[in-house]
Amino acid sequence: MAIHPADHASASSETDECELEQTPAGVPQNPAQSSDHPNLVALEEETRRRLEIESTLQDSEARYRLLYDNNPTMYFTLSPDGTVVSVNQFGATQLGYQPQELIGQSVLSVFKSEEHAAVLEQLTVCTASPLKVFQWEIQKVRKDGTILWVKERAQAVMDHTGQILLLVVCEDITERRLTEDYMRESEERWRALFEHAGVGIAQLSLNEQFLRVNSRLCETLGYSSKTMLRRRCQDFVHPDDLSITQGQLNELLVGKYPSFSMETRWHRSDDAWVWVDLTVSLVRNASSAPAYLIAVIQNIGDRKNAEEALQKSEARFRQIAETIEEVVWSADAATGKALYISPAYERVWGRTCASLYDNPESFLDSVHPDDRGCVLAALGKHRGIPFDQEYRIVRPDGAVRWIWDRGFPVRDPGTGLLTHYVGVALDFTERRQAGEALRLSESAIRELHEITSRKAVSFDQQIRELLDLGRRRFQLPIAAFTTLKGEQLELTAIRSDRPMMGEGTLLPQCSICTETLKKNSTITIEHLGNSEWKDGSACFFFEFESYLGTSLLVDGQTFGTICFMDYKPYRGRFSEADKDFLLLMARWITHELERQNSDLVLQNQEEALRASEERFSKAFRSSPYPMIVTDLETGRCLEVNEASLQAFGFERHEVIGKCTLTLGLWPNPAEGQKLIDRLTAEGSLQNLDMTIYTKTHSERRFLISCELIELNKTRCMVAVGTDITEQRRAEEALRRSEQAVRQAFEDRERLSQDLHDNLLQSLYAVGMGLELTRQRIQRISRTNAKRLEQSVGQLNNVIREVRTFISHVQPPMVLEQTVGDALRTLAGSFMATGAGVISVTVDDEISLRFSAEQRTHLLAIAKEALSNSIRHTKADRRMVTLRRQGNKIRLQVIDNGRGFLPSRRQTQGMGLQNMRARARKLRGRIAITSVLTQGTTVTLTIPST
Repeated sequence: MAIHPADHASASSETDECELEQTPAGVPQNPAQSSDHPNLVALEEETRRRLEIESTLQDSEARYRLLYDNNPTMYFTLSPDGTVVSVNQFGATQLGYQPQELIGQSVLSVFKSEEHAAVLEQLTVCTASPLKVFQWEIQKVRKDGTILWVKERAQAVMDHTGQILLLVVCEDITERRLTEDYMRESEERWRALFEHAGVGIAQLSLNEQFLRVNSRLCETLGYSSKTMLRRRCQDFVHPDDLSITQGQLNELLVGKYPSFSMETRWHRSDDAWVWVDLTVSLVRNASSAPAYLIAVIQNIGDRKNAEEALQKSEARFRQIAETIEEVVWSADAATGKALYISPAYERVWGRTCASLYDNPESFLDSVHPDDRGCVLAALGKHRGIPFDQEYRIVRPDGAVRWIWDRGFPVRDPGTGLLTHYVGVALDFTERRQAGEALRLSESAIRELHEITSRKAVSFDQQIRELLDLGRRRFQLPIAAFTTLKGEQLELTAIRSDRPMMGEGTLLPQCSICTETLKKNSTITIEHLGNSEWKDGSACFFFEFESYLGTSLLVDGQTFGTICFMDYKPYRGRFSEADKDFLLLMARWITHELERQNSDLVLQNQEEALRASEERFSKAFRSSPYPMIVTDLETGRCLEVNEASLQAFGFERHEVIGKCTLTLGLWPNPAEGQKLIDRLTAEGSLQNLDMTIYTKTHSERRFLISCELIELNKTRCMVAVGTDITEQRRAEEALRRSEQAVRQAFEDRERLSQDLHDNLLQSLYAVGMGLELTRQRIQRISRTNAKRLEQSVGQLNNVIREVRTFISHVQPPMVLEQTVGDALRTLAGSFMATGAGVISVTVDDEISLRFSAEQRTHLLAIAKEALSNSIRHTKADRRMVTLRRQGNKIRLQVIDNGRGFLPSRRQTQGMGLQNMRARARKLRGRIAITSVLTQGTTVTLTIPST
């Protein structure tokens, strides 16, 4: 029967009194007669020794009680109805209470309301099966409302009154540490010593025949009393110990000394040898003649085993303490002197253990100055009770490390005074940094989701916002999104804190860009000067020192890159979280590009999910696409990400554990079963166009991809969906828009043809008629002749404007000529309209080096410049030149017109804006200079290709 520690002393006393009643016949019971029987003095002495042993046991029980109250494990004693009978101080503190606040209250107060029925049911089961140990994992609720996961072990026992009690041990399974294991092992050793302690008493004849034995001795040796009374003492003694035991008995019988004690081995009924502490006293009769022997046999096998186990445990403890990552320490409570410090101290603190032994104050010297006051205050505040604190230390090399230090007080069992502290200190710098990085990553992922979820924002605007988000996330000031154009990279989007080259600029591939395009993973450079690219082969346009970039694959083909840079070396190292977030950004961009190309393939996301089970949870929860994991057999929802909840309008608790059919997601339940049957047969399904209902029963169109996986030996289905409801609507709108654009181009071309074939020809006919009339009229007044000449001039002006308008309306054509020939043809067409003299000077060698796209942009700029000059400058001479100047190519359009003052320039028109846009695409720039009455010069400068 289980006995509370406070009841052990009384129980032991009652047992001893019963044993003393078994005094052999003929022994005087009157204490006054003990002087006439010297042999009983030894028995009285033995009785006194047993009382001392009981006192020692009570001290042990006091230590056990102290260990119970201060052990860093939660202990509860409950009545069968769940009322808290006792709780240790640590358990109450862990839950935010004082023991008095819990004792007498229902244990249900520390559980969630939905767990009450299960807790009461488990208590009933435990009560019905005494001595059977039950264990389970459950959530407890602290006083402040926070949740604590614990592993509980419970057993029903009887106290000394016969009442059933439930003993519950609660373990914090989220913060289990090796020190707790060691303390639990120590507790078990104490309990083993306590439960197996006992004393056997026997009466022997002078020839060592057993005359009387008590039940404890029979229990110790495993024999019945009837069997033992037929045997002699030497029948049980180990052969190796028999001669020594016999010699001691002979000396006792001749009166050399009244009693003797020795440790020896005795034989058990199961053929095992048990160590016992044997004390034998000679009892004499009234005439002082030897009468019989009293033997006290105490089973010390447990003590022997415990001593051996303790030695092994201490050896294991030292071995563990000297190899684990945590610093195990022990310090004197009064002086603070280090009693023990594990070798891990030298690795974490960067100081020797000897220095701490020699100078305990060096510990405070190592604490960060900003945390030193808090550490001192905490040490004074928590004196005598367990403490748990976090602080920073400064290593001799200047490195700052975060320390999580926990200490537990140890008191003297006899006096209860605090003697020393033991504890562990953990370097959790990386964990703290990882937590901070995780917080930043979660914030960035939420912002990424917000940016990519906005439907009213254009893709270009989303790209710019993503680049700004990456600049903040990676702390890199330059962000670029490039597109592969042949052997060059077009700077599609650029974000920087200083002026940079414009969007649309074509860049040659540097070695780093080439390597980024080749790899499907990230490229990281913390310091270019210390990297393999320090030879100067890196991109000379940006001149960066740190770099983080990855390639973009669209439909399995290399599309371009997204990268982030800084002019300075990176202050640390790019973490796995940085790389993962960059890959997440790149994955969304590629998926969006694929969606724009009507190819919604989730290959990258699926490969990422299959590649690493460790990253599955992160990719699953942060994915912008709805994802759900269900039990294939029952259809129960096991996991769902935030995108699914938002897409279908459910709360998480409404989905987890529910069947998809009961949630009403399928318009037709047979359709859901058909999907499962097909997945079971094929193992994988891709891009199924399906209609799904939301919580409000509204229809949404999704592309569904499914895979079979196994979780905890259960076949499950992972479904990934892409909401294409808006896409389908957008596609229909796009088709209508394309039809309208096509019709507009057809109308524009028809207008150009009508102007050329009808209006312009009619104007030519009218002009020719007027000219012929003027030539045939011989006599005409000077006034009428002047009016006729003015009419012909005005008509020619109208013809020129119509021709200019037609040239703008007509669609662009691919040039088959060289740039030089095309410029000459362009000048001739303008001179045909009466634009005056236009001379063309071209370096024909460089005119052959332009691509078709470059020729188109260059001729469009020349045409716009000549058109502006003809319409606005009133010049009679114009000159077009195309020459090489160093590593540049320069196109100039010069006239001798009226010019203008820069201060009187009006707002730039559409023509000039188009010229500047085309110049950026040529990676060049436009400059316009003008002097009043002296003419205007338009200069285009581009790099030599």
